[in-house]
Amino acid sequence: MNLIYSAAVGFLFFIFVSSSSASLACRDLFFMDQSSTPSLESLAKATLASNRNHFDNLFSQTGFKDYESYLAALSSKKINFNADLVDMILHSEAEYSLRAPSAVRNQIAVDGFKNFHETKTSRGFAFSEERLKTEAQGLGMKLRDYIRINHRFKPKYGYLRPGHQLSHLEDVVYGNEARYGGDIYVFNKRAVLVTWTLGDSLGRLNRSDWTRAYIPAEYLGLSVPFLETGLQRRERFEPGPVKTALMPELQHQDFMSGSYIELQFWGQLSLEHVEKFIFTHKPPSGAFLKALLHYNIAIFDGRENPETGVSRLQPWSSKKNF
Repeated sequence: MNLIYSAAVGFLFFIFVSSSSASLACRDLFFMDQSSTPSLESLAKATLASNRNHFDNLFSQTGFKDYESYLAALSSKKINFNADLVDMILHSEAEYSLRAPSAVRNQIAVDGFKNFHETKTSRGFAFSEERLKTEAQGLGMKLRDYIRINHRFKPKYGYLRPGHQLSHLEDVVYGNEARYGGDIYVFNKRAVLVTWTLGDSLGRLNRSDWTRAYIPAEYLGLSVPFLETGLQRRERFEPGPVKTALMPELQHQDFMSGSYIELQFWGQLSLEHVEKFIFTHKPPSGAFLKALLHYNIAIFDGRENPETGVSRLQPWSSKKNF
C-alpha cells in the first residue's frame, strides 16, 4: 500500500491507494473546519471515485464483463423492453428526487438538507447502527473507518422519479407521503453527487452479490430490467425481480419487489441544487417561497383533484402571493 497525503480546504485526510487494484479508500479524516463546503465536496468526489473502483471490481457478479458489455446485451434485447423506459434511463432523463415534510421548509432554506445522522430523526427506519453498517458496506469501507467520518458527509436519501417519457406513471415510494413528507424536491443532475441501489439500501445489508453496493450513477442502466418487470407486472415505476426471459445473463440474488430506486446524495445539498419543487398539500409561502424564487426553482402544484383523486402536475404561479 502506498500512502498518499492529500489536503483540501478546511480538512486533512489520508487516502490509501492499492497498487494491485488502484482502488481508493478513505482511511482517516481530520476536520479542521467542519462547516467548509469545499471540504465536503472534495471528500465526496474522492469517495465516489473510490466507490466507482470498488463497484468495478464487483461488476463481473452481474454476469457481464463490464458496463459496455451489459449495454450491448440490453441493446440486442431491446424488443423485450419498453422503449420509453430505456430512452429515459440511458439518456439520464429520470428525476433525482427527495421528499421532505412541509414543516421543515424554512430549515431547508437556511441550512440545506440534512441526513439522519445529523437530525437524529427519520420518517423511515432509523436503526442508527444498521444504517452505519449499510453505508460502510455500500462504499466498500470498514465500519470503524466510516464511523469516524464527519456526519455531514454521510448520505441524504432520495429516490428516482419517472421523467417526461413515463410521467403518467405513479410516483412510487414505499410509505410515500405519510412516511417521507408531501414536498418533493427535484435536483439538477449536473450539480449533485449520487449513487443508487435497487430498493431500500437498509434492506440490502446481508446481501452478498453486487446489489449490496452503492452503484455509481453512470451505471443507472443496470436498473432497466428491474424497472421493466415493474412496468409489466403493475404498470408502476418500481423495480421487481427480473424475469429470465428478459435478460438471462443478468445475475442477482432474489430481489425484494414493491420498492423503488433509492438514491444516495453525497456532499453539500441545498436549494441551490434544486431545479423543481412540487407541493402536494400546502403551497409555498413567506421566506421559503422567496428562497425558491431566488434560486429560480420551478414550482409545481401536485395536489390531487378532489373529484377524481388523480394528481396531475401543474405549473404554479406565486404572483398572487405578493
